Amino acid sequence: RLTEWNHAAERIYGWDEKEVLGKSVFMVTGSNFSPKLRGELTRKLLEKGFLRTQVEHTSKSGSTIIFDSMTMVNQDTNGNTIGFIAVNRDITESRKADEILHQNQKTFSELVERAPFAAIQLKNNNTENKLVTRLG
Repeated sequence: RLTEWNHAAERIYGWDEKEVLGKSVFMVTGSNFSPKLRGELTRKLLEKGFLRTQVEHTSKSGSTIIFDSMTMVNQDTNGNTIGFIAVNRDITESRKADEILHQNQKTFSELVERAPFAAIQLKNNNTENKLVTRLG
């Protein structure tokens, strides 16, 4: 059950603190882990004391948010697990940019492969030049 919800979480997810406190984190975030995967991740978290993963959540408006998530076990002074603390960094725009870059690189490579002209490749340090000749 959620016991803390900061202003960044309100902004990213669209839920006010009073709407989420006491509710299941899985219900609020729309976490899409299967019960089997959730169990496996919980086991790893308890074994190591922390777990870093990428997760997809859903905002109040229904949009998908991708997070780099670090979850840590919260223990009392006797070492008993009393809960978990998660810090989620929104990487949605970065992931979208990576996908666009990958698609553009793929498109460029396909165009070069089919091009009926010579192509020159310059490395970043300008020390190696390659001349690749393409004959239609």
